[in-house]
Amino acid sequence: MAGKEYQITSQPGYAVDYAKENLIQLLKIGYGLPNDIEQKDLTAHIQYAYSNADKVYFAFNQNGSEVGSLSIGLKPNIENDPFWTTLQALLPKTLDMNFIACEMYGVVVHPKVRREGIATRLLNTMIEDINPQIIFGQTNVPQVVLLRSKVAKLYNYRTFYGFCETTPLLNYEKASDGTPFVQASLIAQEAEPNQSGVYYISTHILPPNVPNTDNSPVEIQRAFEPIQKIQRAIGKEQTAVASLISVHNRFFTPYE
Repeated sequence: MAGKEYQITSQPGYAVDYAKENLIQLLKIGYGLPNDIEQKDLTAHIQYAYSNADKVYFAFNQNGSEVGSLSIGLKPNIENDPFWTTLQALLPKTLDMNFIACEMYGVVVHPKVRREGIATRLLNTMIEDINPQIIFGQTNVPQVVLLRSKVAKLYNYRTFYGFCETTPLLNYEKASDGTPFVQASLIAQEAEPNQSGVYYISTHILPPNVPNTDNSPVEIQRAFEPIQKIQRAIGKEQTAVASLISVHNRFFTPYE
């Protein structure tokens, strides 16, 4: 019921006024950035979240303030695109030139209005608007993986975090189905992962927290074990992440 109080709109990333104080506070508080973050670091974070995006979806409260956002980059199946050329090599004869993927740069909701379905509505709106065959990105947040896995399943996607499948209520014996898509997303993101699929990004993009999965489903706990181990080892200098990718069922044989 609370979700009906929020209006969802979208605009191109270049049109977002990312100097707005409300958006700055949304990102700082929503992502848990330190209060004393340097301006150059904050600017880098905001630009990554908004100005580099092809499309940004915002949730507004009744006062007209942004309380959540989801930003994406579009990757149509065009010649010489590394994402699609990698998939074409790994999965010949399975791709259509009309297919489109989207890279999620980030989803954030203000802490005061979390658990009101805002992130779900943002993701629902994006999927219904773009109808991507593949959704990929990177994260170190268990709640993001759980949200994507649940919502994507409703739209007939399977979801993989690193090389583990996190689609709810499967037996996970076919997690290797996701490997070609994970590999393509890693190449698209210019990542250099270890054998568990974990790689490092700047702390400007995501804070270097050790993920807490105590209350997460077993499949999420399993998928995050490599991230937790590596983040504890490297400390606060970098952020350990893995690829999060959702792939439409049309790419797979029926899951028995």
